[in-house]
Amino acid sequence: MKALDIHIQHALNGGEYHVKDVNRWLDGYDEINNIAYEWDEKHHFDNFGDLCNDDIDRQKQIQESLHCDFIRIEEETGIIKFFKYKS
Repeated sequence: MKALDIHIQHALNGGEYHVKDVNRWLDGYDEINNIAYEWDEKHHFDNFGDLCNDDIDRQKQIQESLHCDFIRIEEETGIIKFFKYKS
């Protein structure tokens, strides 16, 4: 099995990553693999359990700026969702 080369810059490892073009901060960013990471606490979801529109718009802005894939991790459920960048 091939080892993955993953280095995530985050709050405890170099600080959260600032996407200057859109003035947004990421919970984590792997510059080598160009993947953004977000840790979604309960307040990121509406009463129906759907991701809030502000978070959806924010993700789109970041993906457009960095041309990156995006991983969201739900704190309460541990569900991990992967969003491939579409140019």
